[in-house]
Amino acid sequence: MTFNKARNLINRYNSHKGKYKGRPISYNKIDATSKWIEYSLDELELKKLLLTADFTDRFDILKALKKVESKLDYMYKHQNFDMKEAVTEFKRAKLLLKM
Repeated sequence: MTFNKARNLINRYNSHKGKYKGRPISYNKIDATSKWIEYSLDELELKKLLLTADFTDRFDILKALKKVESKLDYMYKHQNFDMKEAVTEFKRAKLLLKM
């Protein structure tokens, strides 16, 4: 199960996506706080997987971590980001997932 979980996380951030064919989202409508929480949880999970991964998988995980960290920085700088709400929701999510 751990391998599938690791592969899903790695593929989520390392896959080459084609041209976006959906409706574009306005910059002001991005929910930066919830996205920041999602990316932070993924970052924690990837860091845990990094400790137990094989040598070849570590490079994929590090590449995914780099992408997650850039997304975290973007959401942190977004105008819709609320740090107080993000921290409380992040702590609540960690307790629910028992990380």
